[in-house]
Amino acid sequence: MDKTTSVRQQRYRKQIAKGDKKRLQVVIDREEAEKLDDICAIEGVSKTEFIKNAIAQHSQPEKNNTENTKTHSE
Repeated sequence: MDKTTSVRQQRYRKQIAKGDKKRLQVVIDREEAEKLDDICAIEGVSKTEFIKNAIAQHSQPEKNNTENTKTHSE
């Protein structure tokens, strides 16, 4: 765990420079942003973690649909 915000930011900058991470900026309506804040507070996750989970959940049905399609077409 990083001791300070500065140390964490330095680590992220190095990871971005190496291509290990990518920084995203998202512009959404204030109402949606407040909903996201509320969801993250209730779930106890960061916005980054929320987005990672959303991507994982979105990807999961694609795998299942592909497997189901293969089964039904055989």
